[in-house]
Parts: sequence; C-alpha cells; structure tokens
Amino acid sequence: MELGLGQFEQAVGKETRKLREILVQYERGSGQVINLEKSSICFSKNTKKRDKEETYEPLPGVRIVNQGKYLGLPMVITKTKGQVFGFIKDSIKIRLNSWKNKFLSAAGKEVMLKAVTMAMPNYAMSCFKLPTKLCKEITGLMAKYWWGGEARYIDALGPK
Repeated sequence: MELGLGQFEQAVGKETRKLREILVQYERGSGQVINLEKSSICFSKNTKKRDKEETYEPLPGVRIVNQGKYLGLPMVITKTKGQVFGFIKDSIKIRLNSWKNKFLSAAGKEVMLKAVTMAMPNYAMSCFKLPTKLCKEITGLMAKYWWGGEARYIDALGPK
C-alpha cells in the first residue's frame, strides 16, 4: 500500500505527537523532566523543509542541528571515523610535544603516558568504536615519545 502525500503528512504529524507522548510518559515514569531547550533533532539532508517543520513544531524548544559536539564528541558522524576522531590524535600529539622539554625519568614518562595520554580517548571509546588505524597511530605517538623522538604523525598524510 502506497501513501499519498496527504497521508504521509498525517503520518509524520502522528509520529511526532506519539514521540511527544512517549517523552511525557517517560517523565511521569522516571520522575525526571526532559528539558526540550537542551534537546536537539537531526534530519537527513534529503528531508524536506515542510517535513522538518511538522516534526519539530510539536516539540517546543527543540533545536535543529546539522553538526556539533556534545560532551566533546560529534553528534553526527558525516565523514570517515578517522577524520571525525582525528582531534583525539591531534590533542595527544600536542600534549606529548609539550612534555618533550621536560626532563622526566622513565617512571615519570610512564606515569604521564598512562595517566594522561591513555585516558584522553577513553570517553570517545566508551561511545564509539575507534578505527584500528587511529589506535595504532596513537600508540605510535606514545612509542616515539617514550623512546625520545618527537611525537609526529606516522601516517602518510601527516607531517614528518
């Protein structure tokens, strides 16, 4: 059975109302109030403007987002994961390069690597499976720092 345009518009409205009902039911059941001012909705680039409006208008305060970060992680993954999570590798490289002028013992280096560098990607790893290539590059940066070299990218695209 194929839906006509009018039926589709009614279905979109019904689904949005149903979503609102589910959110209200959640609030009653959990005792927590959902702050729609802090909520956002993301649409495909193929979604028509009218469909977007019909979807978010019954949800007052909800923002439409295309991209952005929430708690430091991207809300929408549009590129390859390596590109999206490249900021982790960059921040580790910056941190390692800032330590290279410090005269640390082997124990000091080990503590810095384990306590700081290894902790940096933890939150992202708890939400997403990071690409193996990115993990290997981070490990390479840490190894270069450990053995006294400058922390540089080891892939073909980065500076040498």
